[in-house]
Amino acid sequence: MNISEVIDSVAEDDHKADVGLNNFYCSVMSEYNYVCELKHGHYYYTTMWHSVAPAGNIYRYIGLQTETNRHALDIWHQVGAVANQYAHLLGGTTVPLEERMRVLVHALGRIKHQHDAETGETSKGFPPLQEFLFYRMQEFWPFRFPKESGRRKEWLMLRGIAWMICLVQLLVPFLILADEWMETHGGTQRLKDWYRNKIHLGEFVCLGKNFKEKLHTLMGGILLELTLLIIHSYVHDQHGNAIKLLLLPTSRFWLMVDQLTNMWCVIITTCALPLRFWDETNSTSIAMDSLTLLFVFMLDDLSGFAATYLGKTEEGYSRAAAWHKAMLSQCPVKISDLINDDATHVDELWQCDFDKNGRLKMATAVGESSEHFVSRRVMRVAQMSEDAALLQDDTRLCYSTSRLQEVLPRWESTFMVHAWLLLDWFMVLVQIIFPTW
Repeated sequence: MNISEVIDSVAEDDHKADVGLNNFYCSVMSEYNYVCELKHGHYYYTTMWHSVAPAGNIYRYIGLQTETNRHALDIWHQVGAVANQYAHLLGGTTVPLEERMRVLVHALGRIKHQHDAETGETSKGFPPLQEFLFYRMQEFWPFRFPKESGRRKEWLMLRGIAWMICLVQLLVPFLILADEWMETHGGTQRLKDWYRNKIHLGEFVCLGKNFKEKLHTLMGGILLELTLLIIHSYVHDQHGNAIKLLLLPTSRFWLMVDQLTNMWCVIITTCALPLRFWDETNSTSIAMDSLTLLFVFMLDDLSGFAATYLGKTEEGYSRAAAWHKAMLSQCPVKISDLINDDATHVDELWQCDFDKNGRLKMATAVGESSEHFVSRRVMRVAQMSEDAALLQDDTRLCYSTSRLQEVLPRWESTFMVHAWLLLDWFMVLVQIIFPTW
């Protein structure tokens, strides 16, 4: 305990002793060079992950998990086919298929592959495949879930909480809006009377009849503007996240759940805010209303109360999503492309070699060189042809499994980017109009 407290104060003590700030400047330049020149270190990689992956929430986390499970199930099926084809190297047909598959996966973990042609660095195993072979998967209609009971329970609980959050975000703002709209007095009734030409529009911009009412109206306007600003900032961030989701391999279903739920929640919450504020008679109630509505539409965040039990952070999600994309960029669509047909021992089955340009080569017999390259699960569209030059301005990705192939970005992802942009402009107008009422 005492040593840990000393460590906490080391940097602060050094800064206090650095009267001329020379050491402070050297520390800043050291980190600058570490990031900009060496392109290494925690800050460099964290920034890279955030540039690739959107901010995390429970829907995106499940979408990433769902897509990982889809690839895992596909790869496990192929592992089973290879285990049957090369049963003579895995103990024979008398050995159960599960055991042969286990031996084959363990053999993959023993190989060494050179992942960086420039530095000659090697890694044990082949992570782009091992990423999807940590545990067995099962399939029931559209659902893909872990075979192990403990992981399956966690899988079910995660989705149960996600759907409860979704229902809260869909229903609560709407119920608040409906409840306020059905009020027969207060600001909502004045709005209805104005629509029926019973009162003049000027009454909406009146601060009040006495000093207390004017202060109450002024505070309500300030809090309303502040709350709308927070929502507007959230919309702006979501537009940036939608752009990052364009080229991120994730579940189409959970992408739509995420985007539509948050859009609905933002729109209805924005409409409910002035109606709710109009009917409040004291400052404390106005402040509590602001916090309540903000709590609802931020409920799905990984840092929110409902998702705290997951133990996930924004940085952790960004790293997981970026690594998932990186693993898929070197994961073969068909694992048989990495199997040596002439192998005489189980340790000779797997061949995971790259050429000097970082392209994954197809397996060949020992001593032979391959000029053919493996089709990977995430590739630039310009790389689909071996003779095609890599087009710098073509960012589209070919996203594949053994069953289907599609091009990223998908049409719905592109639509969501434009929808968030329109919602951004809608919030600009709302921030001008609502506080004046």
